[in-house]
Amino acid sequence: MSILDPLDNPEFVEKRNKFDEGLLLIEEKYKYWFEQRKSPFEKDEHDRLHNHYQYYRKGYGITFWFNEDSEVPVVIRQECTDLFNQCFNS
Repeated sequence: MSILDPLDNPEFVEKRNKFDEGLLLIEEKYKYWFEQRKSPFEKDEHDRLHNHYQYYRKGYGITFWFNEDSEVPVVIRQECTDLFNQCFNS
């Protein structure tokens, strides 16, 4: 166990970066779905995957979920969940 703050732990940072990069690839793969939707935020040209999920860290644990009101299709949710498990639960 590292004495570093968990947010600075190099192993966690590597996993988080891999996860974030993977989420961007999933968003790109399903870009057509997101481009059809208006973003809830003015800064975005269209809806984005990051508008639909959250992840929460507590100590060395991390939890990922989709917002209750998210309309992201099951296939996209499953790819994101699989990616999360590959990055953090292996």
